[in-house]
Amino acid sequence: MHSNQLLESIQPTGIQVHLTTGRKHMFYQEDKVLVAKICSDFDANVFSRPSLILDSLEDVTAFPGRAMIGITILTDPLPESFYERERQSKTIISQISSEDFQLRKLKGLSKTEGLRSTILSELEFVSGERLFLEFSEIADTGIAERNILSHLFSKPSLTCRRREGGFSIWNTAHIVSWSHYPKLEVPSNAWPATSLTDFARSEEGSVVML
Repeated sequence: MHSNQLLESIQPTGIQVHLTTGRKHMFYQEDKVLVAKICSDFDANVFSRPSLILDSLEDVTAFPGRAMIGITILTDPLPESFYERERQSKTIISQISSEDFQLRKLKGLSKTEGLRSTILSELEFVSGERLFLEFSEIADTGIAERNILSHLFSKPSLTCRRREGGFSIWNTAHIVSWSHYPKLEVPSNAWPATSLTDFARSEEGSVVML
């Protein structure tokens, strides 16, 4: 076995827990079988559990589901369980940088009902962190989009691919704003108002994952 293949075979998988306090706890697991078990245990309601328990060699740590903003799994390649969730949803969600987000907005995007299109999203969490996402999905009808906006935060979680590999799952209960571009069809009770963009906003609030 070549040295680089050996390094890849023993590369541990990182597990990062993002808390509402802003703190991030990091764990790791080297056993591929246990990694697959951990990945397959994720579901949309992971943050509704009374607790998520991490069993280390020397101690055990429990996190209440309501206190977690998100969970990041640093693994490569992505597990089959993740691809299966994407196939079921027919949507690919990928993290992008704030720079890419702004550049793609400047270039302009359009969507056509019934065809696969790209939607950009900016999310802000209670911690002040921001996450920039690209959605690749089949564009819905106007009626469906209005319904999505009205019930956007009713889904318990959001899963996406990370820029540097692996994936993250985020607790929608801790999202304080969620913008979309190009804009979706809005319901009749939407407030008509023009957004004032803060061009001087610092990038320090962007989500940083080890």
